[in-house]
Amino acid sequence: MKYVDCKKYAQEILDKVKAAPYKKKLAIITVGEDEASKSYVKGKIKDAEYCGIPVEHIKIPDDVLVSEERLKHTICTLNVDTSVAGIIVQLPLPKWMGDPYKYTNLILPHKDVDGLSSHSRFKPCTPRGIVYLLEKELGDIAGKSALVIGRSNLVGRPLANMLLDRDCTVTVAHSKTNQYTLQNIMKQSDIVISALGKPKFLDLFYCWKAEIVVDVGINRDKDGKLCGDCFNTEGRDVTPVPGGVGLL
Repeated sequence: MKYVDCKKYAQEILDKVKAAPYKKKLAIITVGEDEASKSYVKGKIKDAEYCGIPVEHIKIPDDVLVSEERLKHTICTLNVDTSVAGIIVQLPLPKWMGDPYKYTNLILPHKDVDGLSSHSRFKPCTPRGIVYLLEKELGDIAGKSALVIGRSNLVGRPLANMLLDRDCTVTVAHSKTNQYTLQNIMKQSDIVISALGKPKFLDLFYCWKAEIVVDVGINRDKDGKLCGDCFNTEGRDVTPVPGGVGLL
């Protein structure tokens, strides 16, 4: 098994940002105490500090009476704050708050640095990181067959479009795809990307042709250990979990 060195490519990105002048503030908003969100935000703050970007973490309690209005008010206040260049609403939000995009769509297009709103000037971060990784590892990916497993608005759908823009031949599978069909597609794919979020769901035995496997999933197995979507990774070039795509 050969793990793809995502740390190296993440460091390249960090150093490019660090070298850029005229940095303004990044504001990160969280609602509630989601454990995964805490970890992600901690990493974002660490990276921002490395790059010399001022960062403010705004914590809103998970409270049915006040959270929704406080979140909306906070976003609107940050929109007009000229010292703030970027706003991130860390997902997931509490389920009772409903569609998260009704909040992210409140962020001004030039401040939505996560690329989550329908009008953002930026592409979603995780798909951009994956494409960066693919082009670093494989060079020109035009003409390659790519299988994207997962169709979320956060990863699967925008990633498929980005790969199409780079002239890949893209197939999108998902949790309802027949397993036999999925295995046959895996056998024919140069690039396999799993973003289902199901622990040890994907058997890489069938990735006979794949030049690289990108495991986006961050899950807990039955023993509580962090794991990806993929198993049977021997002999494959695959991104590690943890320490993989999340860094990008």
